Amino acid sequence: MKVLLSIEWFTPAYRAGGIVSSVKNQIDHLKSRFDFWVVTGNSDLVSQEPVSPIADEWIDRSGYHVCYFSSAPNWSDVVREVQPDVVYINGLFNGPFNRTLLQWCRHQPLEVRLASHGMLAPNALSIKPMKKRLWLGFQRMRNTFQGVEWHATSSQEQAQIRAWFPRARVHIAQNLPPHLVPNPSPPSGGMTFLSVGRVHPIKNYAFAAQCLSQLARETGQHITFKVVGPIEDESEVDKIQSHAHEGLTCELLGEQDPGRLPQEYQNAQALLVPSLTENFGQVIAEGLANGVPVMVSDQTPWVSFPTSPAMQCLSLDPETWVNSLRPLLSKEERITRTHLAQAYFSEHLMSEAIIESHIRMLQP
Repeated sequence: MKVLLSIEWFTPAYRAGGIVSSVKNQIDHLKSRFDFWVVTGNSDLVSQEPVSPIADEWIDRSGYHVCYFSSAPNWSDVVREVQPDVVYINGLFNGPFNRTLLQWCRHQPLEVRLASHGMLAPNALSIKPMKKRLWLGFQRMRNTFQGVEWHATSSQEQAQIRAWFPRARVHIAQNLPPHLVPNPSPPSGGMTFLSVGRVHPIKNYAFAAQCLSQLARETGQHITFKVVGPIEDESEVDKIQSHAHEGLTCELLGEQDPGRLPQEYQNAQALLVPSLTENFGQVIAEGLANGVPVMVSDQTPWVSFPTSPAMQCLSLDPETWVNSLRPLLSKEERITRTHLAQAYFSEHLMSEAIIESHIRMLQP
């Protein structure tokens, strides 16, 4: 079965974070069952540099095809060439790769799947709210999404979709994770805690810095807080650095080659995800796959997952986070939780049932 998959950015682009990783993992797990044809742009987030030296023509990758467009695709030509069984749109608000394709599909006898990737969460809609809400209201009035089937990664996201479109047909298929990392290395060096993602108010990294600052003062232990990801909001840098002192160093490393991330995960005492909202949080799955314990905000779909010493979903209360972080200052405890993290990954994130839910979602 042919799936025409549209996404604004695709690997080797990586600055957009989880949405790129989620789609790439999905293709890797399902390419033996589906013939994926990926249409994407030839640049990365906030960059004009081409990510592929070959543009505007199909490239055969290992088990799928991708075309990096240097300008807006002509969807009529693309669909005529690919002849897909299903059109799978990733994202809501981009013009060429989301909205234009969605409008074009309204007048075609095509099966359409739409993954909102958390873009209808209240906190996500609080960014440029007027523009987004007006557009959504207009599409609801025009019945733009009639006949479209939605992909949600959790029951929480399903509810967010139906808050706007009560009659929406929604498939729940949890994000597919990366592959488990064999024999991850134990942390070396000092006490380092890690966050991975764009530096933006919605990621709430200043809260993590506040908690680590308190932990360092209480214990006298020197702690390093590393943030890996593009800096989208300079004011957030100031908020994070305001918590630094002689016991806490805050290192904002900016965007890094994804190939460096496994070592960053494995050198960390924990991965901190204090987000005000997340769709799934692909970095959480990556962290667990690399054997790093995770602490995540309860403002995410992870609130519905079982809790574990290696996967804690916590309310955004500083004392709660400090108390949960304190045991990880023991290197022995960190090593114990390495094994628990990978066991959690295997039990809750990588199952045939999850793969089957994606197959059902994509099948006409």
